[in-house]
Amino acid sequence: MSTVAELRAALPREGVGFVPTMGYLHRGHLALVERARRENPFVVVSVFVNPLQFGPKEDFEKFREGLDDVLAKIEEIRNK
Repeated sequence: MSTVAELRAALPREGVGFVPTMGYLHRGHLALVERARRENPFVVVSVFVNPLQFGPKEDFEKFREGLDDVLAKIEEIRNK
């Protein structure tokens, strides 16, 4: 999902765990996702990569390519 409206339509009003990230999932994020999954029927992981955090010599597009890896890690937890 990529919009708030899509998310609101898909989720119940209660019982949602939320794990905000800035795009790079480390072990701490994954532990939070696992805990949220244990404690809630639904879990939302936000991936917000802010282009303003990147300097002129840093590759924002390359960083965004890591999204598939992020989704794969979340899918692993989901399938446990």
